[in-house]
Amino acid sequence: MLIKELYQVLDANYEQAFHNYNNEELVKNAILHFKESNPFKEIMEAYYGQDVVCLFEAMHSLKEVVELMAFNKIAEISANLCEVIRYKNTFDDEQISPLMQELVREYNRTIEYLNELE
Repeated sequence: MLIKELYQVLDANYEQAFHNYNNEELVKNAILHFKESNPFKEIMEAYYGQDVVCLFEAMHSLKEVVELMAFNKIAEISANLCEVIRYKNTFDDEQISPLMQELVREYNRTIEYLNELE
């Protein structure tokens, strides 16, 4: 799968990513680094540990990275999660859990397609 095809199946914005990186090779490098760095591990550890501060920090970092790559769906879910937990001192799983489930589905879907990247 080519980069433009990847962006198409993910309903992401290739033009925005290209604008952010100014070069298709840099877009591809960012995508490969994202795949290899596994930012999701820290998110899941914070979620299962019910550590709202670490979850916010990890989620905010993910949001910044996926916004730069213009992976719109993950960026939107991450932004929603950030807003839900931004001013929380306690872990409210009723609000967080549905968004986390949505994030897990979209992240796994994205990684599946990234594995097909040429």
